[in-house]
Amino acid sequence: MPPQPKRPLLSRLTVSRSLIGLMSIPCVVFLGIGLVMGRREWMASRQLERKLQPLRDAGSPVGDAAMSRRFREATSDAGTAAWSRINLLCNAFRWQAVDSLPVVGTQELPARIAPDTAWAADKPVGAYLAAIKPILDLIHASAEVPMPVWQPVEFRGVQTLLPHLQESRQVARMLRLESEHALFHREPARAMRAIDSLQATAAAYDWHLFMVGELVHLALYQIYLDSISRSLNVDLWNQEQLDSLLTRLRPELPIEEKWRASLAAEQLMIIATLENNSNWARHAPTPLLPLWSTPTARLELYNTYDALMTLADTGADQLSTRSRQWEESFVRQGDRMLLGLFFPAIHPFALALDRASDKRKMTLTAVAIKIYQTKFDRWPAALSELARLGLRDTDWTLRTQGPIGYEVAETGVELFCYAPDTSEIQPSTPTVIRREPGVAYTTIPIQ
Repeated sequence: MPPQPKRPLLSRLTVSRSLIGLMSIPCVVFLGIGLVMGRREWMASRQLERKLQPLRDAGSPVGDAAMSRRFREATSDAGTAAWSRINLLCNAFRWQAVDSLPVVGTQELPARIAPDTAWAADKPVGAYLAAIKPILDLIHASAEVPMPVWQPVEFRGVQTLLPHLQESRQVARMLRLESEHALFHREPARAMRAIDSLQATAAAYDWHLFMVGELVHLALYQIYLDSISRSLNVDLWNQEQLDSLLTRLRPELPIEEKWRASLAAEQLMIIATLENNSNWARHAPTPLLPLWSTPTARLELYNTYDALMTLADTGADQLSTRSRQWEESFVRQGDRMLLGLFFPAIHPFALALDRASDKRKMTLTAVAIKIYQTKFDRWPAALSELARLGLRDTDWTLRTQGPIGYEVAETGVELFCYAPDTSEIQPSTPTVIRREPGVAYTTIPIQ
């Protein structure tokens, strides 16, 4: 076969230049996209730094070390050794038959405290309390230290563990059982000492540190409220003791403060975690999560947390409604689904704050009713009569249910409200509390 003629050199160069030109187009496009994205990340980094700089200047936490510094500044170490020992002893103590006991075990408390009737758990509870008396005495002796109490915490972003906080529940359980036993035996001094120490336990761990910290504090606070409510089953307190309880219960929970403080800590914790490329980010459950360490992603997270904090600006009464509306709107935005992995349960936290606030109102109203009865030798005909003691209608009006239910009987009175979490039948009118067949109620009987 005769040899094929070669293309002229000029023709081959022209084709090569054409191919180079074609290949350079996507390179230029990608380079342009890279420049645009790079400039976008650079601008986002500048914006985020401007937002964080005032916080750094004020000493607020941005990284783990600064978070540790903030925690130390907001707490006192005067009682650290004592409360560390209390935690250790409460959680190390083991009782062979603890499951057979109420509060610290699996047995239920009686519906009401009735000192004139037999209590099956009376003797085993008495034996258990005798065994832990040195621990209880240490708790009582440590109730007067400056609050809240600093405890050693190793801050590691979202991997921070809070063992002292979680273990504090056992301290409260022991005190609650002592209160029940003292009330059953009509020992007002011992019962009041247990209630005092329950209040101190809640104050010791009021750290304003992350959302989980607030939830544990709310749980401790509500155990304290439950003990006061149960004490009104028995005609035990004198006027001075009742006045003391009323004075403690008058201050409202600082819901807006707790909301903002928790979200601010969560915000800076997640930002610090992503900035530091922590183990959590490197070992993320999906390869997409480390992408959120980019400046634009961190800025969006920061701005979203800022928006969440403003939900409390209209007041605590609207917080649960606004948080629910925010969550519903967020879920509808499918393109932000991955962003939701970086937020705690916003609406349930608002509901938990509401429940604690309403329980305080129920307990405050119950104590006020007992004081009214001791002062005027009769039960109030309606809750509005509590205005004579300085209470306002907002004190006996729950956030989501309206005015507390109130009934007078021959043997005493009873406060009640709906218990939607335990009721199979929901009330016909959730914002008007009244008796309905099949509906579950939370009640406080007062003698």
